[in-house]
Amino acid sequence: RGIFAGTYGSGIYRSRDGGNLWEPMSEGLTNADVRSLRQDSQRTVYAGTDKGVYRGDRKAKQWVHLGEGMGHTEIKALAVTKEDTLYAGTSQGLYRRSAQEDSWKAVDLPGPDRDTSARDPNPRNIQSIAMGRGSDLYVATENRLFSQGAKDSAWQSVLMEPLSGKIQGIAVAEAVYVWTETTILRGKKSGGGPLRWQTISEGIPPGVIIHTVVVEQGKMGSMIYAGTHRGLFWTRDEGKHWQPALGSPAG
Repeated sequence: RGIFAGTYGSGIYRSRDGGNLWEPMSEGLTNADVRSLRQDSQRTVYAGTDKGVYRGDRKAKQWVHLGEGMGHTEIKALAVTKEDTLYAGTSQGLYRRSAQEDSWKAVDLPGPDRDTSARDPNPRNIQSIAMGRGSDLYVATENRLFSQGAKDSAWQSVLMEPLSGKIQGIAVAEAVYVWTETTILRGKKSGGGPLRWQTISEGIPPGVIIHTVVVEQGKMGSMIYAGTHRGLFWTRDEGKHWQPALGSPAG
């Protein structure tokens, strides 16, 4: 139990007191470059590193490498479903491992067509994974976005227009948010139709590099935060007006 923090180069740390004191927790972790941490319903923690996925063994207080079926592949993203199925996005494709299985299985995403192959030279390079409402799962490569409504159902391509840069990540709340280093897009469904996309980052100053986006869903709507190389920006009105956060370099 506690708060886990993954670092790039120094392994994993844990705090038992809300962040006042941190202790290293990297026993068994043979790669210290941690890109992603996720926890399942049993509070088991998984770490995605540059050399594969590790599972936290609470009894032995160490990390165990889960390499069967995938090896020491570079992990870009992790996601855990409500059924505790673990998905790993790697530089070599998407993999899945259920709670009842002892090995990873490769997941086939739709291949690029003639129009998308030129702008997506590495279609197996997974950039981000995000869980949506219900059983919806979203997976992004460098230039394409896919969704799956339920386990083993068909994957759908949901981003039809090319972006101005590589996809950096996905966030899901009432809508789906995708961002590159310069642009944030919001996708919303109209009835039972496809996602309709709109750019919502015009209010962020030009030249700002966007690293990450977090969406907080509340009763009064969404609060969107954008972490950039010039500090933190936020908006309450879906991107119509962006404000720099007080205390950050942007503010």
